Amino acid sequence: MALLTILRSNLKSKKGNFISIFLFVFIIALSLTTIISVTEGSARRLKNACEASHIADIVSFIPEDKLSSDMIQGIKATDGISEVEILQSVVSSKVSIKGKSVDFSIYMTAYNPKQHSFQMLNTDLSGFIKDDSLQPKREEVFLPVSFHNTIHCNIGDQIQIETAEGVKNYKIARFIEEPFVGTGVMGIKEIFLNQGEMASLIDITDGKKLYANSIVNITVDKSKLSSLSAVKKSINVNTGLVSNSIYTITKEEANNYTLLFTKIIGGILSAFAVLLFVIILIVIGHTVSTGIEMDYITIGILKSQGFTSVQIRSILLMQYLAAGVVGTIIGIVSAFVTIPYVNRILLPVTGLLVGRDTRLLQSIGAMGFLLLLIAFYTYLKTGGILKVSPVRAISNGRAPIYFSNWADFSITKNLPLPLSIKMVLKEIAGNFKRYLSTILIMGILAFFTMSVTSLNQMTRSDNVDNSVGNISSDIDIYYSKDTDTALLDSIETEINQQDTIVSEFHLSNRYITVDDMEYQGHIIDRTDILKKPLKGRIPKYDNEIIITEIMSKDIGKGIGDTITLKYGNKQADYMIVGLNQYLSDAGKNFFILLSGMKRLDPKYKVSSTSYLIKDRNKTAEIVKYLQEEYKDQKYNLEIVDAYQQNKDGFHDILTAVAAITAITYVIAILFDAIVSFIICQKFFLREKRNMGIYKSVGFTSWELRGQFIIRFIIVVLIGGGVGLICNCIWNDGLMSLLLSGMGISHFTTRYSAANILVPILCISCFASLFAIIISGKISSVSPKNLIQE
Repeated sequence: MALLTILRSNLKSKKGNFISIFLFVFIIALSLTTIISVTEGSARRLKNACEASHIADIVSFIPEDKLSSDMIQGIKATDGISEVEILQSVVSSKVSIKGKSVDFSIYMTAYNPKQHSFQMLNTDLSGFIKDDSLQPKREEVFLPVSFHNTIHCNIGDQIQIETAEGVKNYKIARFIEEPFVGTGVMGIKEIFLNQGEMASLIDITDGKKLYANSIVNITVDKSKLSSLSAVKKSINVNTGLVSNSIYTITKEEANNYTLLFTKIIGGILSAFAVLLFVIILIVIGHTVSTGIEMDYITIGILKSQGFTSVQIRSILLMQYLAAGVVGTIIGIVSAFVTIPYVNRILLPVTGLLVGRDTRLLQSIGAMGFLLLLIAFYTYLKTGGILKVSPVRAISNGRAPIYFSNWADFSITKNLPLPLSIKMVLKEIAGNFKRYLSTILIMGILAFFTMSVTSLNQMTRSDNVDNSVGNISSDIDIYYSKDTDTALLDSIETEINQQDTIVSEFHLSNRYITVDDMEYQGHIIDRTDILKKPLKGRIPKYDNEIIITEIMSKDIGKGIGDTITLKYGNKQADYMIVGLNQYLSDAGKNFFILLSGMKRLDPKYKVSSTSYLIKDRNKTAEIVKYLQEEYKDQKYNLEIVDAYQQNKDGFHDILTAVAAITAITYVIAILFDAIVSFIICQKFFLREKRNMGIYKSVGFTSWELRGQFIIRFIIVVLIGGGVGLICNCIWNDGLMSLLLSGMGISHFTTRYSAANILVPILCISCFASLFAIIISGKISSVSPKNLIQE
């Protein structure tokens, strides 16, 4: 009972400590519960959606004329294959929604809920419609929900598909949750039409506007599910399916793409939560050690009344644990509000409606482990209580407050500084250990806010090219292989009249098998558009290739090694001459020269030209002019504002990154505010006698307040400097580790005034604000305090 009485008294008299630890743990509990629930919930929702929609284990998109009966029989005969399903589809070279061209491959398929049923979303995309009988009617289409944000379309909008018989218009009837290739980060999409409408499109496929295509759904035995990549390779060796297909993907690969961004964001926020937990431990250590020093007499009196060191340590332990438990409970409960909000942000990226599921057991387990660490650390830090004795307490057994500086220097010497500044520097230098925890905390906050700021800057569309080796253009011209070159020359002349062409090049993509494994190949006609490789050099000859570091690790080969490329029924050997970094297909891709591609396909012809212009802001105006000027050629030419298209392609990711950046800054500011409040208050209480002495010799309250504030700002800025140095040393490695899943194996921080000054100034300003508030108490200190003591 006596212990509980003292505990209640402590909580009442030192409620600032309780509230601070409560807020710290609350923020971490809220963050961790949200992260765990979103990542685990997304994975579970994806698994359930794939099972409900009967998504095959391996899916191949292959031109109909390349899929033979012998190939189908060969697939069925491959070891581990239990079922093969063939679906008809139609691919269009020109699809637009609300008049805006779609820049990814669209495969149109008849919707058959008996074979592959999908969940229908309601009009506000907040839930599902429980009606399995819904099907698209004539001139209607069902779209994956990722289209809603990617193309900015809504139910009722029109989708236009060009055919040999003219443009066909379809109304968007529903958005669906398509868990296979419906994610916003994949460049291939399936859309679903009425079965009768689909049959009429198949009848008018001409190989120019519409292409007949087959979708091969392959189901694998359960015993082989853990090695889908090996099964895919075996199928290609036996039948050539992968080499002849446009794209072949396993369910495992598709799921990784769907959850890619969720995992990356979860990893970044988890790293932040770990750093915040380190801050909690530093604050607890500082608070406990300071508390023991300030309550030296009280602890001695308790010991004189029969309380043991273990009991007193237990009181402090229960005090911090109580704050931690309350913060954990309220943090987990509050996550019920944040989880749907975060899932809503990620909806266009994942294409999944995850809902409000909260992973309580995992969250409680994670927070329980952290609370145990807090308890263990607190108990260790209270070891100073063992040294306190009633006798020393009676004699106020602390070391003198003054002249204990390990770096003592005279403030009366003729230094070219005001006396107040000399006193500030003397205090910091002489009692540096007191400020070490503050420096560490501010350094951690500065480090991570700089990291998130660097990520936010990197994802800006104008910076992606330089940051990750991306190749983008301003204007793209697509044309048929037999288009008159005079027409293309005329377009180039028109562009030059509007603005100066900086660069002209061809860049196209094909999926090509490399040592019987499929990778995305980029075909280029000019090597000067490639960024400097990370290692090696750019290809010069038609038998050379440059691959990414991630692909190099995947295939186990590097510079100087030879690989075999297969495309259709042709194959050729190439030498790896360099390693680079490129984002597409999560970093698993390579570049090959146009002349090198013709070794695999002698009939390969360029069907697009890309232009970079001097003033990118004129792109929209030039494209509009060209579209009007060559409107009579609209069925032979497609003129695209690639600059705007590139920015739109990053819209969803930019939105998510911006949201994560804002959340990080809010959390950092909250921690900064709480830490500043605690430390400033401790500094004030510890230096109260000093201030009384200073006032007795003539210093005013305003002079002492100024010294207090300046001293704290200097300490905070030192912490920011430490954070900057650590960021320069470790940020590239940390971000490369966190972002390797999306294809960034070599992150390079682009330091600027924004990602250096903004985090440091933000943290410094809020820290200074609390120093100003706490320093107001100096006015209440007078020499009378000394007489009373």
